[in-house]
Amino acid sequence: MLNVGQDFLTDSSFIPHGHCYLWKPSLVWLNIISDSLITLVYYSIPIALVYFVHKRKDFPFKWILLLFGAFIVSCGTTHLMDVWTLWHPTYWLSTFIKFITAIISLYTAIALLPIIPQALALPIGMSISYQIINKHGGILKCISTPLQGTEFTIQIPIQIKSV
Repeated sequence: MLNVGQDFLTDSSFIPHGHCYLWKPSLVWLNIISDSLITLVYYSIPIALVYFVHKRKDFPFKWILLLFGAFIVSCGTTHLMDVWTLWHPTYWLSTFIKFITAIISLYTAIALLPIIPQALALPIGMSISYQIINKHGGILKCISTPLQGTEFTIQIPIQIKSV
């Protein structure tokens, strides 16, 4: 039975994963390098997504990109734990991280389904519209609510020229 205080973070009940590889240096190092690179790449992708969300004010589905980011970070963390468990058999912690990753993955997949038709219906010229509205001092607001839809509001100031 899991004693959360002891078994979850300790490694006394199991042997390190490296034993499964018979501590063969080439196999151990290949796993270290592969999982470390995967972790670094997985951690870099959400940085790009956050940058995109910050720069593209007109993108209506910002929340799904942030959800993708959480999904990708959790996937990267499972690879980081694979490196860790080569020497430290904290398999309860590793398995818990995989469970959290599974929940985030499932939620992301379910949340993505209803927005696909909305994303396909987006006008191709959304960024062009945004630039035109912005050039004239206007504001394009886009509010996207998960599983409910997206609302666009355009405000352009009226300028009356005297003759």
